[in-house]
Amino acid sequence: TNATPAQLSIEKKWVDASGAEITKPKETAVYFRLLQAIEGGEAVNITNTLTQNANGVTPLNGFIKVTADMGWKVSIIGLPEKDANEKAYIYTLAEYLYDEATGSYVPQEAGGKDSSLVSIVPADDQSNDADYTVTNQEKEPPKVEVSLVKNWVLADGMTLPADATATFQLYRLADGKNPELVGEQTWTSASNPSWKDLPTVGSNNETYTYYVKEAATSLKATFTVTYKDSKGSTYTDASIGSYQGIAGGTFTVTNTQEVTSVSVTKNWQDASGALASAPTGARIELEMYRRANNDATTDVKVGENIVLPTSDGKWTAAFSNLPKTSLDGTQTYTYYFKEVKIEGAPGYTTTYNNGTEKHTAPIGSGTAYIVNQAESTKIKVAKEWYGVAPDQKLEGTEAFLPASIDVTVYQRAVGDTGEG
Repeated sequence: TNATPAQLSIEKKWVDASGAEITKPKETAVYFRLLQAIEGGEAVNITNTLTQNANGVTPLNGFIKVTADMGWKVSIIGLPEKDANEKAYIYTLAEYLYDEATGSYVPQEAGGKDSSLVSIVPADDQSNDADYTVTNQEKEPPKVEVSLVKNWVLADGMTLPADATATFQLYRLADGKNPELVGEQTWTSASNPSWKDLPTVGSNNETYTYYVKEAATSLKATFTVTYKDSKGSTYTDASIGSYQGIAGGTFTVTNTQEVTSVSVTKNWQDASGALASAPTGARIELEMYRRANNDATTDVKVGENIVLPTSDGKWTAAFSNLPKTSLDGTQTYTYYFKEVKIEGAPGYTTTYNNGTEKHTAPIGSGTAYIVNQAESTKIKVAKEWYGVAPDQKLEGTEAFLPASIDVTVYQRAVGDTGEG
């Protein structure tokens, strides 16, 4: 902004975004540099040439400091109007603010650096001595939007109902503290909540940030809720108190259904009931069923063609990510197993520990056991003597028939012709 004064009087004013004059804190100060040029020439900073005696001001670190204690006013006198060639001088003011964090002076350019717009308006363009008002207008703080994306991670066999809903609350933090509920919206499969035109600065210049919280869902199963903001930070309902929020962005909210796991183990026993190795080549097939609220009429098959041993030779199969309850929370689930096929193990009887003669006992978690025990058999051995009665002496001897004899029993597999 140009002038050709002998005296330059400057008044500093502060206005808000609407143009209304405001009072800045007393500790606020502004700093000016005075630039001098002739028309068409380069502007030169002459601030350090000014003196109290000649110009009525004492520069500080190359700046003219103006404060509230000065009434936000300063006058610079004794400025030459023309150079030696009678060419008129043009004077320009440049304003700065001091940044204590960096220890530097920050220029306040028109158009808005550091939340300010700077304008220098001469009171009378025709006067030789000029009065100038330097106005800093606060920028309208930017408005932001907060939106969310909803994810559901369900247990095996569960399908999200088309009419599922979730209610979300939007909270605002002022300088990272004092959460305040500012909005509530409902998620549906057709609509994600979004809050627009949210302020980022409060009336006391506090910084606003935001976070979302799930208040309720139409699904009554137990879920773990996790939140991730657009900057990658995460929080849960338990850790939400330490979360600082974001100044606009998108939250991804994931509900993970509570699940359980069960396993089934096949044990082999000999005829006496002692644990034994499985017969060579033995193979079984199982089915898994789910029961609701301990009601057998609700049984539904949830697994079939379960083969043991597994590919790594183990007689245990494990199943995870199973729902503990129905999505509406009205049914509690348990699981049981049934042996439907056995190969390579003739002569074995199947029993179910703590279950019925048809399947294992239903369990909500843990391991179910199926036992295959070798069937026992009886062998009757009779010894007959010919030509002598038990009370007769053997011919030519004084001996009677023995009271007992020892017999050795051998076992041979069916089809085996080798030595028993």
